[in-house]
Amino acid sequence: MKSLSKAARLQLRALNQVRATEFAEIIRLLPAGSSHILELGAGDGSFSNLLRSKGYTVTALDISTSVWARQRVGEVLDYDGVNIPLPNGSVDVVLSSQVMVQIGNFDELQTDIRRVLKPGGYCIHTLPTPS
Repeated sequence: MKSLSKAARLQLRALNQVRATEFAEIIRLLPAGSSHILELGAGDGSFSNLLRSKGYTVTALDISTSVWARQRVGEVLDYDGVNIPLPNGSVDVVLSSQVMVQIGNFDELQTDIRRVLKPGGYCIHTLPTPS
């Protein structure tokens, strides 16, 4: 595994601090009875591992060219950024953190998210803010 540069390690540390706060809030927001969660842009898999430790079934996806792909600590499946490799109506919740602003084909991805969500399913997406 290729190690990250010092700058990348600092960036990852800062991102993980932000994500820790986000993750606590996301876990609080998860609907009761949510069993299958899809995490888009799962990075190194840390949050997916946390969700699994709390009893959720998680499918974690990220593009293989992600800088975080080399640092994976959990099971994260590679995908093309648009075509979610899951059956129709198979997940209760789709979540992402800091991902949607990086999507070039947003409409296509949203169509595929709707496809894999169960009826009444939820999307939880966090977005970066200036502060």
